[in-house]
Amino acid sequence: MILQILGMTLFKLFFGLLIGLLFLIAALYFSLSPEAVTGLPHESYTTMLHSGESVAAAPLAKWLSFLFGLCILGIFVICIMIGYRKYEKLGKVKPWLFGGSIAYLLVFAGMVFSYWNYMSEGSAPYFLGFPAPTAWMLYAVWLFPLFFTFIYIFKFNDWVITPEERKRFEEIKKRSERVRE
Repeated sequence: MILQILGMTLFKLFFGLLIGLLFLIAALYFSLSPEAVTGLPHESYTTMLHSGESVAAAPLAKWLSFLFGLCILGIFVICIMIGYRKYEKLGKVKPWLFGGSIAYLLVFAGMVFSYWNYMSEGSAPYFLGFPAPTAWMLYAVWLFPLFFTFIYIFKFNDWVITPEERKRFEEIKKRSERVRE
């Protein structure tokens, strides 16, 4: 019963996030376009381009973009929860899912805020040879989708299609092939 309510809530939340993305995209589309977004030559490194000053000065666009990223993260987590609720084992995965989601949110926010800081100051501290926003991406952001992907791969038989469901599918497939003959 609780999972049925949770399932309906998940679908409503999923739909709400999709509607929210639609509004975010419309708001970004109709907002004033920042100037010089195609890239300007960097003062120190002639082979590198960086965004124009107006990108950091467009608070509406940067906050809407940040919210867009959060919505995408929410959709990703909800999709995992929708697939997992089928087996009524959400309690076992919930700490991993929520913990990984919160950690990913923090890393994503760290990357975005360090980028905003870079854009407002024109320079960024370096971490292991890269500017802070790039270091966040290279050393941290990619780990979380990889983590979720490994969970999905190793729990596929438990969460997506169980051996019983696979056997039932093969029976239906064989019956369908006999009907066609």
